[in-house]
Parts: sequence; C-alpha cells; structure tokens
Amino acid sequence: MEIGLGVFDGFEHEELARLLKDLGVSRTFLMSETPDFDNVMRIFTENGIVCETLHAPFNNINALWGDDREAAEQMLRRLKDSVDKCAGYNIPVTVVHLSSGCPMPQIHDVGVKRFESLFDYANQKGVTVALENQRYLENLSYFFVRYTLFTEFCSVVCYD
Repeated sequence: MEIGLGVFDGFEHEELARLLKDLGVSRTFLMSETPDFDNVMRIFTENGIVCETLHAPFNNINALWGDDREAAEQMLRRLKDSVDKCAGYNIPVTVVHLSSGCPMPQIHDVGVKRFESLFDYANQKGVTVALENQRYLENLSYFFVRYTLFTEFCSVVCYD
C-alpha cells in the first residue's frame, strides 16, 4: 500500500523528505508556487517520494471572473505555470480552485472562456485539471456537466 501526505510550507524540505521516507510515506503533493520548487522536487525524488499532484495558486483566483483583463491574464499565467511544472515533472494532475471567498463570483462567458483556455492548455500538455473546492457546489456542478460529459476536456472534480 502506498501512503501519501500533503506537504506545506514551514518545513525544511531535506528533513521533511527524510521524515516522510522514514515513516513509509511515498506520495505527496505540493503547492506549485513552493519556493525553490525545482530543488524541492530534486530532494523528494532523491528520497523516493513521488509528487502525485500540484496545487495551483488560488490567491486572486477570482480575477478570472473579473473585469480586470490584466489581473485575469496574470492569474491564468500562474495556473499555466502549474500545468508546465506538472508536464515537466510528469505529475499527472494540477488542482485548481474555481473561486475563493464569499460570495462566489457569478459564472459568466468571459470567465468560462478563461478556464477553457486553461483546460485546453493542460490537455495539450497531457495534464489533468482537478477542480475543487466544495464551498460552492453549483460552480463545480456547472463545470462538471459542461466539460466532463459533453466535451473533449478531461477535467475532474476532486474532494478536498
């Protein structure tokens, strides 16, 4: 049986990798904007710890639903960077929030098209986008029905 454990900031990664290995933990996930990401991945690889998913950044995720085009494009670049890291390290999944905070942004065509561009980009790179947070099930339901049932996009909903 493989055991996985999420890793967050606040730990020295070499010590953490050693501890995980000693405890028999062989799987983890990281935040895609973890400082010194390449070095952290090297440390985990050297210790036999596989990164199964990357969690994409979510601070300012609501910009994808907003009117500020530059903020939306900047956020989309950050999400695509998570996809690039997945592709570069053979990590099959990036986890992406649809929104953050209260109230949730209204779903509309411009925001949907921004997410579509992310899905298309990930699909081209062979990376799955897992959509989360369960705070607003209607957002997840909308995307689940639209993209997993009726299109070529292979996004999934994950439980957090």
